[in-house]
Amino acid sequence: MPHPPDVPSPQFRSSWSHLLVLLAAIFLAGCSKAPEITVRELDEDEQAPKVNVTSAERFKAVAQMVGMGGGKGQPSSKPNDGGPRLVWKTPEGWTEIPGVMMRDANFTFGENGEGECYVSRLSGDGGGLEANVNRWRKQMGLSPATPEEIASLPHRETLGRESVFVQLDGDYSAVGAASAKKDQRLLGLIVIVEGGGLFVKMIGPKALVEQNSAQFDSFCESLDIQVQ
Repeated sequence: MPHPPDVPSPQFRSSWSHLLVLLAAIFLAGCSKAPEITVRELDEDEQAPKVNVTSAERFKAVAQMVGMGGGKGQPSSKPNDGGPRLVWKTPEGWTEIPGVMMRDANFTFGENGEGECYVSRLSGDGGGLEANVNRWRKQMGLSPATPEEIASLPHRETLGRESVFVQLDGDYSAVGAASAKKDQRLLGLIVIVEGGGLFVKMIGPKALVEQNSAQFDSFCESLDIQVQ
């Protein structure tokens, strides 16, 4: 009389099922497309900047960079010429736009870009602190400040150097503008060093500039020098 076929035990069937699931997973993983890995070598313009710059090196770099004078948005004559470069962090809500003549960093802010902030440099003494403060005052339709008033302006630290902070309210007349813009506010920082001056200037509707005053402060604090 023939024997009935052996029936695998439940434990055997369970182990076999698990093995089939594992083999199927391995097979599917082998058939899936491997993720692409992009490798890009740094070119000459992307050499790592020098870190742990000493105070003496920073002092020299600021003077060297400012003494170069402003360019078309270029902190140094060439990206890889070994000269110091100005770097910064763009505040949230600001839009960086291409640099133009005399502006190394250039931004707009506000719903319609009606506010602007930029960094510029002037070689030589640029007229000095008093001349530049009064130049801004004239643009805002204000009378010149006295030497005593200028001496009393608040000081800050920018790029490791002493800077002078200016806040002016008035009607702003931009260079070449046909008419003045009413109810504007100007925030500015002036750093005068050997060989020139560095200027940070924010201008726009008073309420908008007031809303962005913290961003102005954080931007100025983020300014730094890269020494190649």
